[in-house]
Amino acid sequence: IGISMEPTFVALGRNHVAVGGNNRAWFYEASEESKEVNQREYIGSIQEIHLNATVAAVLSRGCVNVHMIDGSVAGADDVKMFPERDDSRNATCAALTDDFLVFGTGSGGIHYVHLEDWHGVNEYRHETGIRRLHVNATATRVVFVDDGQKAFVYNPTNDESIEISQFPGGPTTVLWDNKDWGVFVAAEASEVRTYVYAPTTMHGPKVT
Repeated sequence: IGISMEPTFVALGRNHVAVGGNNRAWFYEASEESKEVNQREYIGSIQEIHLNATVAAVLSRGCVNVHMIDGSVAGADDVKMFPERDDSRNATCAALTDDFLVFGTGSGGIHYVHLEDWHGVNEYRHETGIRRLHVNATATRVVFVDDGQKAFVYNPTNDESIEISQFPGGPTTVLWDNKDWGVFVAAEASEVRTYVYAPTTMHGPKVT
C-alpha cells in the first residue's frame, strides 16, 4: 500500500487497512490494488481505531465515532457517536465485532451497541474505570483491565465478572482462541501467558 505519510497507527480489518496520525485516518482496500476508499478527520487525536468488514470505530476525545469504511457507499456520511450524550462522553477504550460495538468508560461502564439498529443492548457497571478491553469474535466474552491495573473476564450472558490472577501489569495484547471459546492468551513484549476461562465449575466460575 502506497501512502504519503509515516503513520503513527495501523489497523487491519477483514477487507481494509487504516493508517494515519494525529486526528486523520486513511482507509484502503486490502487487495492488490490497495485503492484508497476513504479519508476522515476527527475532532481530537485518534486513540484507537477498529475495523470489521464494513464499519470503522474510532476513539477520539472520549467519544467513539462509528461510520462506514468505504466513502462511496450509501450512508457513508453518517457518523454515530457513543456515548450519545455530550455530557457523558468519557469513553476510554473500544472493540468491534461483526454485530456489536463494545466500549468502556472512565466511570466503569462496559456498553454494548447493536450495529444493525444502533441500540444499546447491554450495560455492565464496574467499581472503577475501564482502561482496556479485548472481546472475542462474537463479543460473548470480554477481558478488561480497570484503573487499578486489575484484569477480569466479563460474561455478558450472565452479567458476571471474575478477576484474573497473575495478569501482566504492563502493556498487554489479549487474543481469544477462535476454536476453543474459553482459551485466551495475554502477550507482552517477551512473554505469552495462556489462560482458560470456565464459567461453570464445582466452585463457581474460574480463570486458570
